[in-house]
Amino acid sequence: MKYFSILAIVIISGCSSQSFSDGVTDQILERVTGKDFSRNEAQCPRIKSNCSGGNYEEWILENGETGCACN
Repeated sequence: MKYFSILAIVIISGCSSQSFSDGVTDQILERVTGKDFSRNEAQCPRIKSNCSGGNYEEWILENGETGCACN
């Protein structure tokens, strides 16, 4: 199952505007903190809609895109 998750991340990252290393870092942060987190602006609407009981936040990244989290 662990290898399936890694394979899924690799496949999905190929279709993403986010770099592979950023995607992996985001996945690790989500698992460690138990929070939804992304530096991929395209993921923010999903995170916002799933953030019913948390505190949704957005910020501007160094590359000008938007990052977001549900804390």
